[in-house]
Amino acid sequence: MTADLAGLLDEAFDGFVLRHGFTASARDYEVLVEVDHEQRTYVFRHCVEARVSSALPPASWATAVAGEEGGYLWVDYQVAYPGFSVVSPSEAALRWSEAVGAAFTEVRVETNVHVLSLVFASLDVVR
Repeated sequence: MTADLAGLLDEAFDGFVLRHGFTASARDYEVLVEVDHEQRTYVFRHCVEARVSSALPPASWATAVAGEEGGYLWVDYQVAYPGFSVVSPSEAALRWSEAVGAAFTEVRVETNVHVLSLVFASLDVVR
């Protein structure tokens, strides 16, 4: 991990994740973040693994599935807290690095709704 990567990830701390998912090409994974009223897109290039799981407790999902009031307030953003971090060591990144012959990194993105795990070759930030 380079200091540059850590610095880019730190910039998203406590921002709002507005959306995330694979690009139309299905090669790269984007995370759109708003920090201090400025939007930036984190583009995880050559994303070979993307795992998404819930950060919410089962009771929140039970309430939502039942269509009941209360529980989690569903809004159009997620709070990037604790935020973005590099997973090191990463078995997945090492496995892909060895198989492809290029360096891969794993980043974990923790929000109040989802936890993402992304394994990728490089990162671009579009402001």
